[in-house]
Amino acid sequence: MNTIIQPRCVVSFALIVGLGVGLAAYVNAGTAPDFTFPRSTGRDTLRLSDYLEYPVLIVFFDPGNVAHARVSPYAREWNRRYHGDGLRTIGIHCPIFEPLKDWGNATTAIGRADIKFPVGLDPEWEAYNNYALNALPTFILLKPGGEIIFSASGTKSFTEIESAIQGLIKELKPGTIHPFVLEPLQPIDDPDAKFLEPTPMIVTGHASATIAGCDSAAFGRYETYTDSRDMQKGVIYLEGKWRVDEETISNEQRVFSLDEYMRIVYSGKDVWLLADIVDGRAPRIYVKQDRDFLPKEFWGRDVMSDQRGRPFIQMRYAVPVHVVSNSEFGAHELRLIPGQGNMKLYYLYFEGAVDLQKKSSK
Repeated sequence: MNTIIQPRCVVSFALIVGLGVGLAAYVNAGTAPDFTFPRSTGRDTLRLSDYLEYPVLIVFFDPGNVAHARVSPYAREWNRRYHGDGLRTIGIHCPIFEPLKDWGNATTAIGRADIKFPVGLDPEWEAYNNYALNALPTFILLKPGGEIIFSASGTKSFTEIESAIQGLIKELKPGTIHPFVLEPLQPIDDPDAKFLEPTPMIVTGHASATIAGCDSAAFGRYETYTDSRDMQKGVIYLEGKWRVDEETISNEQRVFSLDEYMRIVYSGKDVWLLADIVDGRAPRIYVKQDRDFLPKEFWGRDVMSDQRGRPFIQMRYAVPVHVVSNSEFGAHELRLIPGQGNMKLYYLYFEGAVDLQKKSSK
């Protein structure tokens, strides 16, 4: 999937999903613009100028976007492999969705990704714009002194990025012996694997999603919806009282009822979602799949159960949560049932799968 991120003013589908095909290039773009983040993970203030005696890898990404999850294992490993050779890695978190502008949510998302190098929060994308970027994730490699020598965007450039790191270190320290460039850390990164494409990510608001039975007259206020029982993939079907805004769908639920739900037919293996916490009341979201409560063997890592054994997600922080982990890729009907609190849903992300028994014709 080839997608480009546009300048950030409204959330667009192209902005959210990240790049599927890597764009990498050696560049001579002059000196990197300096930046200062008053707060960052691992230290109070993060300044690029404090690192300019070293080679530096800057990672612009959004740990609150599941589409960028493939970035973290490589950045972590490069930081571990090459820190002893002088490389310093800096992350810049560019939050695509409003909840991830919050420091607590952002640091929780970064911690869940097990990122040890410092990450600064860039809520208004100032550093992103100063670097004149047009895609997330983007990796920028600097010589000591701050000269930009390499840039790569997307999630298909990992080999090129590590090769550039090794080349720079050898230039600075002739005779340095490095390990082999990393083999793919995830099956999806294997260029010879056949990828089973999932339903595209759904941003739930009316600006991006298809919502059955909803028209502009209903935007921005609570309306009563009736599920049509249709089975079109990627369409949101609502039952009960819901509010549809530009980027979100909301539900205020005081008493648990199976009669109010959001339903989506999808293809994929795993399912993630991002929901916000409204008015301090952490929402509880129950999960059904294929008309029954989600069987325990298919629970995502963030699912728990109530006293009756019914699976639900408790949104303690507004970070992506892992809802469904099917045993294999397939088509399913998913229902999200608000159990308590004010549910405000931003997106649903569906993971594909790799058929390791088949190789692409590439």
